[in-house]
Amino acid sequence: MRIYTEDDFFGGKLKLRQPQKGYRAGSDALLLAAALPKIEGEMLEVGAGVCTPSICYLSRVFEAGFTPKITAVELFEDITQLAEHNIKQNGFNAQIKLLNIDIFDSAASHEGAGLLPDSFDHIFSNPPFFDPTKNKTSSDDYKALAHTISQGGLERWLVFMVRLLKNKSSLTIIYPMEQLYRVLKILENRVGDISIIPIFSKPSAPATRFLLQGKKGSRGPFKMQQSITLRNADGSVTKLADAIFRDGEAIDF
Repeated sequence: MRIYTEDDFFGGKLKLRQPQKGYRAGSDALLLAAALPKIEGEMLEVGAGVCTPSICYLSRVFEAGFTPKITAVELFEDITQLAEHNIKQNGFNAQIKLLNIDIFDSAASHEGAGLLPDSFDHIFSNPPFFDPTKNKTSSDDYKALAHTISQGGLERWLVFMVRLLKNKSSLTIIYPMEQLYRVLKILENRVGDISIIPIFSKPSAPATRFLLQGKKGSRGPFKMQQSITLRNADGSVTKLADAIFRDGEAIDF
């Protein structure tokens, strides 16, 4: 059984239970939530963890009068239990359906769980990745999944997302910048009208992450959008990052 913490998000507006070590939500999850479009319809989060992106996103769009439904898919059973707690605690039982499944299982098993091809209006994910500076302290199951992703699982992960997405509907991911070329090659001839937002930890450093949004079946042009910098040169949080992390400000593609 993992030891967990109960953490405040958006100035205490949301409370999320998550593991004390390893599989925790950070800036990536909040950036992903901020980048999702305001829509009605059916959405899917792949690799949901404790449901931080879904819950933070719903908190934002509810205030604007949007009430989408989200199916959240998570592999690890104990993490799924924490996600169930978070969904109930924050009042989103009617909006989020949680599935404890392995996306690397067969298409037949996915369809048996209600995950049908061409059925979602938007799909989003923060796929696992192998980071040698962090994964050495992560749980064994997360390290194993990150290793699988590094050995070819990323293509299966992204293809799973595209397969379930309706034609001309969009997906959003956040991932390490050094993997951008790899991601674009996987999405080639599958997703177009791609927009990229580079994420910088500070002005003098290379970009560490990118946000990507694109449409299935589109032939629209590739666009590089204005970057986001999280910290100023003196180490203080930038105004935009503070608005995203503290107030749930949206990121516009």
